[in-house]
Amino acid sequence: EKRAKTIRASLFGAALMMAGSLALSLIAQLDLASAGLTERAFGVMAGVMLIVTGNFLPKTARPLTAQRYDPARRQRVERLSGWILVLAGLVYASASAFAPADMANPLSIGAGLSALLIIMALHFWLVRGTRDTQAPS
Repeated sequence: EKRAKTIRASLFGAALMMAGSLALSLIAQLDLASAGLTERAFGVMAGVMLIVTGNFLPKTARPLTAQRYDPARRQRVERLSGWILVLAGLVYASASAFAPADMANPLSIGAGLSALLIIMALHFWLVRGTRDTQAPS
């Protein structure tokens, strides 16, 4: 039941993102708003997606006892990854909405890429730490 609920929520979120993108494209095609405004709106929408993903990440993981990693270490990595995504989403959405037009994209992309690199490093630390703590065969 919980898995089905998670899948439904994920599908709803994906449909919402696609509908938002389609609406923004339609608005731009019909010249109802400037290209700059629709680009900013898409950036805000992408930032909100990062925030929602970061919020759900630690809550949707498999049971810690069913994983091959140290449960406490895995939980720390997932919680920190979630916070990093939330902060990156806030920066992404804020930069898209409020930064000068020439700075909005570099700031947004920088926030997203930085979050990705930090999360990759955290997961490397998780796997590497697991290898170090395993007994030799």
